[in-house]
Amino acid sequence: ATAADMFAEWYDGPGGTRRMKHTAWSPLFVTHPVQGELYFTSVLNRHGSWLDGHAVWGTFPLDKRPYQCAWGDGTAFNDTELDELRKVQDEAMERVQLKQGDVIV
Repeated sequence: ATAADMFAEWYDGPGGTRRMKHTAWSPLFVTHPVQGELYFTSVLNRHGSWLDGHAVWGTFPLDKRPYQCAWGDGTAFNDTELDELRKVQDEAMERVQLKQGDVIV
């Protein structure tokens, strides 16, 4: 990422606190030298719904949680879109069974 791909802004939080919102732009597809074009995203584990049920963060609106993803224009993902992303990721996921002593590099 370059400086043009990231920015931060301060805003007023509850109780007079100051908070920082950090935005980073990243490509959805990347080209791997062996595998070719890959769908590579952390949308699902960076979406605010990932913290649903958390004792503290689960009580915040999605856009105020530590992680939140949206479309490039700032529009929130709707439930149908998130369900489709989850389905595609689950179907495309390659699962690897690690054994004791295996190292991931």
